[in-house]
Amino acid sequence: SDLLKNKPIDGSIPYQSHLRTELELDSLVKKATAAGFKCTRSWDAGEYLCNYLYFHSLQYCKKAGFPATTLFVHVPSFAKMPQPTQVKFAEHIMDAIATQLSSTPVADPAKAMEAKMVELGMDLTSARSALKATNYASVDAAVSWMFEHAD
Repeated sequence: SDLLKNKPIDGSIPYQSHLRTELELDSLVKKATAAGFKCTRSWDAGEYLCNYLYFHSLQYCKKAGFPATTLFVHVPSFAKMPQPTQVKFAEHIMDAIATQLSSTPVADPAKAMEAKMVELGMDLTSARSALKATNYASVDAAVSWMFEHAD
């Protein structure tokens, strides 16, 4: 994995750019620690598959106009944390995330996609038409649809 050190996953994005989750990580760590799990926050998802998956999940949210509420969690091997404990941890962290998301007002995804398209320079009526034609799949799909159906 030395081949990937200090190299961007996506060359079209400046190397020093960062994509971050919108989840309140300190709160999640605090709750997990209070529940008896050894848990720390990290700025590093790794240098290979883990980082690649996390990056693309965050990038998808950004491109689609969704809130970046994705998270990557490293867990130790079963030798260090037995499977039943890992299952309890996974249940705990998912419950904590669900609680956090349910208490945080989430923007209407359709309105977020419309706003993103207007930010990209499209008029609202055209943006809505393209999003509707693509069943609000993503901003990318709507933009592609607009190019395919341009007069």
